[in-house]
Amino acid sequence: MSLHARKMNHSRDVATQASAQQEAVGYMIDEQGREIPITEQMIQRACATLHENWIPPIPSGRAGVHR
Repeated sequence: MSLHARKMNHSRDVATQASAQQEAVGYMIDEQGREIPITEQMIQRACATLHENWIPPIPSGRAGVHR
């Protein structure tokens, strides 16, 4: 591989990493110890799932009771 081709590959890799870092809002560690970027889309999906599956608590009838 020529020097020019290696530089182009390196530039592309750096740009890809920079893009991924800009999109990530945090990281989690998987079972193998790898950092997995947490993206805005992942957070939005998790919030939507929680919203869809949320069940309001049943009032216990003790609201306003102070000890």
